[in-house]
Amino acid sequence: MATARENERADRAPGPDAILAAVLFAADRFLASAEPWETNIGEVLERLGTAAGVSRVYIFENYLDARGGQCTGHRSEWVAAGITPQIDHPMLRGFNYVDVGWGRWVGLLEHREVMAGNVRDFPAWERPELEAEDIKSIALVPIHVEDHWWGFIGFDECVAEREWSPNDVAALRAAADTLGAAIQRARVEERLRAQQEQHRAALEATMDLLQRRVAALSRVTSDMVVDQPLETTLRNAMATVVGASGGVAAAVHVVERDSGRLRFLATDGLPDGYEEGLRAAWDLGVDSAAVSALREQRVDVIHDAPARTLARPRAEPIHRFLPHVEWDILVAVPLGTMGQMFGGLHVYYLPDDEPADEELKFLVAFADQIAVAIENATLLAEVRQNAALVERQRLARELHDSVSQALFSMTLHARAAELAMDKQGLGGNASLGRAVSQLRELTQGALAEMRALIFELRPGALAEEGLVSAVRKQAAAIAGREGLLIDVVDETGERPALDEAVEEHLYRIVLEALHNTVKHADAQRTTVTITRTGSSLTVSVRDDGRGFDPDAAFPGHMGLGTMRERATRIGAGLHITSTPGAGTSVTVTAQITKHTEATSR
Repeated sequence: MATARENERADRAPGPDAILAAVLFAADRFLASAEPWETNIGEVLERLGTAAGVSRVYIFENYLDARGGQCTGHRSEWVAAGITPQIDHPMLRGFNYVDVGWGRWVGLLEHREVMAGNVRDFPAWERPELEAEDIKSIALVPIHVEDHWWGFIGFDECVAEREWSPNDVAALRAAADTLGAAIQRARVEERLRAQQEQHRAALEATMDLLQRRVAALSRVTSDMVVDQPLETTLRNAMATVVGASGGVAAAVHVVERDSGRLRFLATDGLPDGYEEGLRAAWDLGVDSAAVSALREQRVDVIHDAPARTLARPRAEPIHRFLPHVEWDILVAVPLGTMGQMFGGLHVYYLPDDEPADEELKFLVAFADQIAVAIENATLLAEVRQNAALVERQRLARELHDSVSQALFSMTLHARAAELAMDKQGLGGNASLGRAVSQLRELTQGALAEMRALIFELRPGALAEEGLVSAVRKQAAAIAGREGLLIDVVDETGERPALDEAVEEHLYRIVLEALHNTVKHADAQRTTVTITRTGSSLTVSVRDDGRGFDPDAAFPGHMGLGTMRERATRIGAGLHITSTPGAGTSVTVTAQITKHTEATSR
């Protein structure tokens, strides 16, 4: 016969409809509120417990122990009046299902089965803990989140046994599903917040990196318009590119046009002695992938660079450095202007810091700046070598003060705009917008000014009338100034179709030879003869002066080294013959057909 307490419990058990009403309440609290699900769980469990007419409602969350065993722990609980809470039960805070004899539960709950029944009907090994908690009847409903078994919600009846009808089970399953949806929503929101934070951090990092890159380009530009040695500019540039990129070291080198030797102009972050070792390896015939990048005019990303170099016997001069370097990736960017390559920018990266496409574009922009600096310094050096010519002095100032600044500004803004437009979502950046606007204005002015000054850089007579006429005018001027008789003999018949660079270097060689005659030969008569044989043009300067010993060490002021360098640049042959007391002959032979400027600049 039922007791009075059991009858009271039976009278107030509302059934599945009340449970579903509580589920709607839970859905409203969980899904319609911006608050975390844990904030409302106490009130929700109370509604569910009251609606189900049970003594206790609780939530357990699963986890894996150090051995990978399936465990669970008490998260939340509601109890009816007069029922002992279990939330602080030491064992229930965290336990392995198998260790407490509830291993059967794992298979059922994980496969979405509801466990509902009277405790006396459970296997004997599962009952001790349940009976210790005064549980007469129990329903355990699995909670799944994103198709994974998260835990379960439990309903205990501690007053009397009860039958769990199919409708009861369906309503309790709806409650578990609602709770699972709330937990899943919380997870999704947390992931979204994390993604937003990542995107925000990535955007800030991108903006910071972009600003550092633009600042790096700006600094290099500023250094290049300052009248300082090229080595100083490039040393600063190497430190700047390391600071503005992900690299740990950098180097810039050129291949000398006359000797073909490797020459480092500046480095940052490389071991002491590494440059000398690499030069020695180059002299032994090492043709690295970086050099291939220069030859093929492409950016090359070389992985396992130290290991590859160690595998090359001819690279032995740098083998001793490689086991100790921290970098593993080498990015080789060719240096050149107007399509002609003459050197390379190398940036070294750690093994896990593979440069992205944006980084490579930045390095190309930076290399363009470096190439312009080197080319400008080369041109400026050539200009300064002819400082005695007033016209060249004026043009050198024009080149340094006007053309260089305009060209550098054009390059800076072009590359800054390219980097900015390549970054997704930065189209509205005001500073970059101004850079693009300035680019359009600077490009037109810089290009026009550069064309004008390059044309003016060549002697006027040479540009307008050709080599023979220019030599005649210079010869007449020297003869009038120095009293030296100079004959110019043209045996070509017509103006030869010379490459501009070849024509200019020939002209400079003739001028140097004539100046040497004036300064050193003490001659009375000089003859300049220009002849053509097939596709070759030969220019000779002969004087009747005191002569000298060609095998002796010549003082630098005689300009013989400069003449040889100019001849080498255009692929011409230079021959100097002289005998003490019998005069001197300087003969240079060049090809008439036009060719590229790969060796002429």
